[in-house]
Amino acid sequence: MAAFLVTGWGVAVAMLAADVPSQPAVSRDSPDEAALTELERLARPPVWSTDGSVRAGGGYRDNVLLSSFQPVAAGFASVGGDFTLHRLPVDGTEVSCFATGDYLAFVDEPAADPEALILTQAGLTRDLGRAWAAGLEGRYVFLNQVFDVSATEAEVSTVLARGHLISLTPSLSRELAPNWTAEAACEGSRQIFDAPLDSYWEITPAGTLTRLLGRRGELALTYHYERRWYDERQPLAADGTPLPGRLRFDSHEVELRPRVYWDAARHWSTRLRLGLLVNRDNGGGYFDYTRYAAALQLRYRAAGWTVQAEVRGVRYDYEIRRVAGPYSPLRRKTDWGLRLRAERQLSPRWTVFAQWDRESSDDRQPASDYTANTVQVGWEWEL
Repeated sequence: MAAFLVTGWGVAVAMLAADVPSQPAVSRDSPDEAALTELERLARPPVWSTDGSVRAGGGYRDNVLLSSFQPVAAGFASVGGDFTLHRLPVDGTEVSCFATGDYLAFVDEPAADPEALILTQAGLTRDLGRAWAAGLEGRYVFLNQVFDVSATEAEVSTVLARGHLISLTPSLSRELAPNWTAEAACEGSRQIFDAPLDSYWEITPAGTLTRLLGRRGELALTYHYERRWYDERQPLAADGTPLPGRLRFDSHEVELRPRVYWDAARHWSTRLRLGLLVNRDNGGGYFDYTRYAAALQLRYRAAGWTVQAEVRGVRYDYEIRRVAGPYSPLRRKTDWGLRLRAERQLSPRWTVFAQWDRESSDDRQPASDYTANTVQVGWEWEL
């Protein structure tokens, strides 16, 4: 009897199903392909992206001319901004463009000219396959700023440097092994200065070996060879008297750059730069020196705060150039720099910052000694 009931229910259900129009089968395990494609499109980052920001602020500098005697102090107002354009390497070609600029005007101080810095950079990287990649980078810089040029100049120490830099750098890189990369590059540049500085050409072949440390950072070792030809400057004899011809510099530099993140969340990080440069001129050795450079940066970033401390030092040991006369000590020059900066992100677009910079030069030539402190505060808005 039970079997009969079960069979009857089965026949009835079959007859009812035959009277109902057929519907397309829907599987809960296979979502709608059109919706899935749209979700993937929305989640995929755009090939081209832009970013930018504007900033403004003000501050005070106690030695605007980097003078050894009777320093001039003045307040200032500043404005600036950044712009970035980037293309993802979806087909093996990556494009990046960057521009930044700052303008600083001193208040009620006619002896201090406004300062300006504009930097634009565009780069193209192409994946060649088999772990090879080629790149090309162009750069333009305009500057109008007070600089200490006493290391490479004979008659001036600090000067308002106004000029343009144009450079082009082709490069070729290869992954040697997991986390190892080697790169060869050669930069050619033209530096155009207003008087009293002289313009020059420069070529800088370089090689870099980089070791990635995963999320903990990286380690890079670079060698540079640099040749510089001045347009009109004459080479000098050991005692500083002019020689016929045009001045030329040849220098060799080795630099080590480790960067380390100290915690898994990458809140704490340090960057270290250690460099050794040997410079030679084509005259009597007046500009022959060995330069030792070191810079250490410590940064903390978390909960909308970024705090950074940086100290740097550069020492020049001259091999022939003396301070005053034939029996005076050889010239030695040491430059120091210190920066403390704090940023607070108030919202996804608004950030406020405060910064203190200290620069000093300790030279056996007293005319090149100076100390300068700069304090500034400001805000930045992300576009």
